[in-house]
Amino acid sequence: MIIFLILILAYITLCIAGFRGYFYLQEINQSYKANKVLKVFYSYVLFAVFICIEIPFALFFPAWLSAELMIWDEVAESTVYFLIFGCLVLGISIWKGKKYRPKNF
Repeated sequence: MIIFLILILAYITLCIAGFRGYFYLQEINQSYKANKVLKVFYSYVLFAVFICIEIPFALFFPAWLSAELMIWDEVAESTVYFLIFGCLVLGISIWKGKKYRPKNF
């Protein structure tokens, strides 16, 4: 149970750090003096990588961790609760990471 709690805290930290890192890379992209088309392409690539990694990780990691460590019985009810917890953590991560968003983003 202690390992589960430590991994959940690391998960929450990684979710918030993911948003901060994404906005940091977007800020670097905006300040870079390059071709506008290249900057837009790089921005879309960053967004695609961010969406493909951050969103599934934030939503499904708690349910996977619970099933992997067998903390609670693997029933539909506990899986739904962990998916809702993942949505909550994703929302909090968006809210906390919003203040690191670039100015004209």
